[in-house]
Amino acid sequence: MGITPDAGLAEAMQKRTKTTVGAFQPQEAVLLVLALEKMGIRPDPVLLEAMQARATETASDFQPQEVTVLMMLLVKMGIRPDPVLLEAMQGRARELAGAFEPPEIAVFMISLATILEGVKKPDAGLVEAIQGRAIKTAVDFEPQGVANLMWALAMMGVRPEAGLVDGMIEAMQNRAREAAGAFKPQEITMLLHAVAAMGVKNPDAGLLEAMQRRATEMMWAFSAAESAALLSALEKMGATPEPGLVEAMQGRAK
Repeated sequence: MGITPDAGLAEAMQKRTKTTVGAFQPQEAVLLVLALEKMGIRPDPVLLEAMQARATETASDFQPQEVTVLMMLLVKMGIRPDPVLLEAMQGRARELAGAFEPPEIAVFMISLATILEGVKKPDAGLVEAIQGRAIKTAVDFEPQGVANLMWALAMMGVRPEAGLVDGMIEAMQNRAREAAGAFKPQEITMLLHAVAAMGVKNPDAGLLEAMQRRATEMMWAFSAAESAALLSALEKMGATPEPGLVEAMQGRAK
């Protein structure tokens, strides 16, 4: 409906919510945060504290979609979650990893990476559990999911030499190669930058060929920044741009 409540109504609803939030179930808590985000309302500190406390209390009842949406909304609203809530959501995601679907994996991981960036590493057990599920469901990942998951791992400072994510990186590279024909410019640059940032040794040659071919086909849609980012990623990986890609870039620059 796109209706923005007036300040008085918004304040009254937040005041009422404070008195009932202790009875909220996970789905209701997530819907509340979603509604606030859609209306552009940042919860007042008391309500925010109460909402996070309730989510922590009921974490064991959260399902994959609720974990994912809550984390995503906190990022969109610029709210850094309470450490106890963050730990609870990571723990619940670890327990439920086997039930996460590809879109949930990608959104949850990119949200978690954004929250943790420059602060701390993700729970190792969580990364291991998510890896197992991502490998098992790799064939169902869409290009955006592949790009987001790889970008999230790079943001988290995950490196293949640590031995934690070798299988997940390989599975995502394979999936990206298979689905290359559906990648958009931003997804191409995100994926290749993530591979470069993680220091993946000997990136899949078929992947680089497929991504450069797709970039050549889609060069008409690349922005100047995306073209520069693509070249930068290839340079970091020590890969030489294919002649067709260079020619397409030169044509696009005219």
